[in-house]
Amino acid sequence: MPASVNIPINGSSASFTPSSFVSRAKKLYVNGNVTDGFKLDAKNRPLFGFKAIVEVLGQRLEEVSVESTMELPSSLPLGVVLVGSGVGEIRIRNTREGFDLGITVFLETFAIRKGGE
Repeated sequence: MPASVNIPINGSSASFTPSSFVSRAKKLYVNGNVTDGFKLDAKNRPLFGFKAIVEVLGQRLEEVSVESTMELPSSLPLGVVLVGSGVGEIRIRNTREGFDLGITVFLETFAIRKGGE
């Protein structure tokens, strides 16, 4: 079994509610060690990470890691729903020697869902 599986998605197929309102720049790891650099996307833009409850392709994922080229706005109302846009990807990986799965959803950009949508 591969150590990870990446599933491309259209970013607009994902919506999420942040469970933390702080996003942090993702540090770059090399050979399992943290470096002074930051993780970049395919277009060399810095990535930010935060936790959220995500619904993607009609399936609800409990709290997972989200990575995006955008930071969360500093003043989001509680329970706000954000919707992705652009390129997206679901990344599933083995953790702890295969006894646990880690899920990260990458969304290029996102915006606040307009009422009634």
